[in-house]
Amino acid sequence: MERLTDCAKSNQGVRYDIVSLISSNFPSNIFWTGLKSQIECLTLLEQWTDDWAMTVNAAKTTYSIFSLSTNIPNLRLRINNSLLEKENYPKYLGVTFDPRLTWCKQIETVQKNAVRRTLLLKKLAGTSWGADMKLLKKTYVGYVRPVMEYGIAAWGTASKTNF
Repeated sequence: MERLTDCAKSNQGVRYDIVSLISSNFPSNIFWTGLKSQIECLTLLEQWTDDWAMTVNAAKTTYSIFSLSTNIPNLRLRINNSLLEKENYPKYLGVTFDPRLTWCKQIETVQKNAVRRTLLLKKLAGTSWGADMKLLKKTYVGYVRPVMEYGIAAWGTASKTNF
C-alpha cells in the first residue's frame, strides 16, 4: 500500500471510481520513463486490490493521454490481464476533456445546451403575454447561466479561438 501511495503522491493520481493514472510535467523525450511508472502503478494497484480482496472492473476502466505532441504511441495497458480501452474524450463530473486540452468538445456541448435553454426562455418572453423582466432574469440566472458556468475553472482556460 505504501508504494501505491507513493505513486499517487508523485505527480500521479489514482481515482478509484474509474482508475486513472495521470502524469504531468515531463518532456516528451522521457515519455517512456513516465509510461514505465504508469505500468508500475497499474501493477501495484492490481496487487493492492488482490490484497484487499477487491477487483477492478476492466470493462469499465479506460485510459486517456493528454498531450500537445502529435507523436503519441499506441499503448497496450493492461489490468488483471485485460486490455484497457483508450478514451479520447473522457467525461468527468460533467466536463468533457479532449486529448490536447483545447476544450472544444466541452465548449460545443455547453453552447448547445445554453442555446436550447435560451430558446425556452425566449418562448417565455412573448411580446403581448410573456413573463415580466424580473422573472425572465431570475429564470436566466437560475436555468441558463449555470450551464455556462459549470466547470468553468477547468475549461475557461481555453484559448479565445476555441470559443
